[in-house]
Amino acid sequence: MLLGCEGGVSLSLGERVGVREHTLIGGTPAPNASAVFLLDIRGDNGVTSSCTATLIGSRTLLTAAHCIDPVVLGATTNTIIATNAPTPQDVVPGVNTWTAVERKLHPEWRPQFGLANDLGAVLLDSAPPGVTPIPWNRASLDGRSGEVLRVFGYGSNDMTDAGMGVRREVELMINQVTPTHLFLGDGFSKGICHGDSGGPSLLTFNDGVERLAGVHSFTRTPDCLDGADFRIDAFRLQLADWLGAWEGACGSDGLCVSTCGATIDPDCVRPGDRCSDAIDCASRACITDPQHPEAYCSQSCASAACPAPLECSNSQCVLPQLPTARQGEACVMGQTHCLNDTRCDGVSPELALCSRSCTSNTTCAASEDCRPGFSGQFVCVPREIKLPIAVWSGRASGCSSGEDARNIFLVVAYVWSLRRARRRRNG
Repeated sequence: MLLGCEGGVSLSLGERVGVREHTLIGGTPAPNASAVFLLDIRGDNGVTSSCTATLIGSRTLLTAAHCIDPVVLGATTNTIIATNAPTPQDVVPGVNTWTAVERKLHPEWRPQFGLANDLGAVLLDSAPPGVTPIPWNRASLDGRSGEVLRVFGYGSNDMTDAGMGVRREVELMINQVTPTHLFLGDGFSKGICHGDSGGPSLLTFNDGVERLAGVHSFTRTPDCLDGADFRIDAFRLQLADWLGAWEGACGSDGLCVSTCGATIDPDCVRPGDRCSDAIDCASRACITDPQHPEAYCSQSCASAACPAPLECSNSQCVLPQLPTARQGEACVMGQTHCLNDTRCDGVSPELALCSRSCTSNTTCAASEDCRPGFSGQFVCVPREIKLPIAVWSGRASGCSSGEDARNIFLVVAYVWSLRRARRRRNG
């Protein structure tokens, strides 16, 4: 069952119509949250629905896909009216109501298979005056279990129809984080329910900014005390492009948009410069390579030349690559890339080899010693081999015979005896 798709609020009459549903269990009124909107959705088959949405651009509302997809209502088309009136009595048609003129659904939204990828957006016919959009989160939410969200939605705040159409908020803890969802609800008296679908969960980050982190999607229990949000960061690249297509966000606004055509968004990191996420790059390619562990913006070179200083390698623009050498091979510091976690070092720059780091001789091969290299770091270097003293064979080439060795010994003994006799005479 697609939770959150039944029932509705009539903006023209300001009263509840449609199938009974309940929302935001345990919430309190939030009259000042003007960036949180109520959606009144009407199918061409007469079925109506209501949902919540969040203003994230001058005209863009983010919500759940199941709220705005007419198929969910069994309809062919639908009309969507939005208002940010805090109560039904405050709705003034044409003053604080707007009509959706376009919509977008997650490209992998498949309602026949369930609520995976439950994210959508609508474009309003004009910008609501005096309303500041809520910033949305692009950073990973992994590891955020246990943190507290501010959660918003329209509807009743208990298991009756009382107060339907009132904007409310409640604090909920993140119980579980999966790659695409945040699970929330206290299991006792607070949670999200049907009419909250599409509403925002806001999280305050380390920089003190409160951002949209999740969009309400479904509840797992009949009492609506264990629900789930779709994670915004899981769709950050496409969401940025939705905004670029609708809002023309190609100016200096802190968001790199990839749909600006020949005019590159000034917020985009240049190819070859460092990036922290693919959303920093117009090409949506933030990469590393074996020679450059710090991520940088790249792009495909399958159809166009790479901008300087990048060069094409396997259809990808990469930073210039140095010649490579394996462990034990000669290298030049700053001009050779040593492979397999080795580095260019040794007893002197002139004798540098691609060497492994070490802490003692036991961490090196049997033929190596752990010694400080010219860099000051300890590395495994080839062990010095002491050669034996060479003995002249008396021949220009070939091996000496036993007789030759005996004659050499006699000559040496004779010379030594003469030196002793000379020292006695002189003594």
